[in-house]
Amino acid sequence: MGSSLARRQEESDWVALGASVRGIAHLLRNQPNQDAVAWSECAKPGGPVVVAVADGHGSLRHPRSGEGARFAVEIAIDLIGQWLREAPLGADPAALPYAIQSAWQQAVEDHLAIEPVEGGELRDGAAYFLYGTTLLVAGSYFGRTLCLQIGDGDILALRPDGSVLWPLPDSPDCFDNFTDSLCQDDAGDRFRVALIDDEVALLLLASDGYGNSYEDDETFEAIGPDYLALLNRVGPERVAAGLPGWLAEITRSGSGDDITLGLLWTPPG
Repeated sequence: MGSSLARRQEESDWVALGASVRGIAHLLRNQPNQDAVAWSECAKPGGPVVVAVADGHGSLRHPRSGEGARFAVEIAIDLIGQWLREAPLGADPAALPYAIQSAWQQAVEDHLAIEPVEGGELRDGAAYFLYGTTLLVAGSYFGRTLCLQIGDGDILALRPDGSVLWPLPDSPDCFDNFTDSLCQDDAGDRFRVALIDDEVALLLLASDGYGNSYEDDETFEAIGPDYLALLNRVGPERVAAGLPGWLAEITRSGSGDDITLGLLWTPPG
């Protein structure tokens, strides 16, 4: 379990924070947390700020999904940050999912070369399934705000007045315990991508363990305005300090799954 806070970007004025906790069900079964969360910390003030959340599948078919989730968030932070920084205004982000998939597959292959699987070679494509994971990413840079997602979980965007925007459509292949995944051959085609035109004060990225702790989408959606109001009132340092405990309580009273939350916030005024 952990929580931290990214440095403030002086020009873009966005702050990233997040936390990930091991689900109570995983604790009882002595299983690790297979989620991951990361965000950019730019060397120069005013650079793009990106936050990413990944949920490793964790089943017997995906025994290295924790590593897969970690690779996914690290790659997404780099590639989305680079695109926000270098792509001209009006550029189409449609190629980004394929770049993420390719880089993630290379990271898997590199890891397997160092830590091969016992029992010999894997058939074509089977290696990637060992590391299967979802991925949610959001980033902003000088008024351009980008969201990408493959698999389950939720991305909420909050306008300054607290109203909620769902920037991405649902996937028809994410229901019950089924989800799209970076390990699929056509993962690049399964991403949902959006540039947000509305003014946004908060982007909230949550693994499915968070949403599954609520009765329905409407009940879950209410956490967005709550987080925005709390950040505006007490600031990101106090929210970052409280996140691990709050998420641990949600997994105890809710889904029992690992819960991971990433927040990208800009202060009012």
